[in-house]
Amino acid sequence: MGEKHISWTAGEIIYKAGYEPYFACLLNKGEVEIISDKGTSVALIYENEVFGD
Repeated sequence: MGEKHISWTAGEIIYKAGYEPYFACLLNKGEVEIISDKGTSVALIYENEVFGD
């Protein structure tokens, strides 16, 4: 498998509750907030951490 670089803008939704992710992401820069389907912040992903599949 190869690597692919993807950029998101602040506030952009990467996954929604119930979506089946088909890949994992290694966060190179910034942070990602994990929000529950009820709108509660449940976690933060920081640089050099993996999220997704």
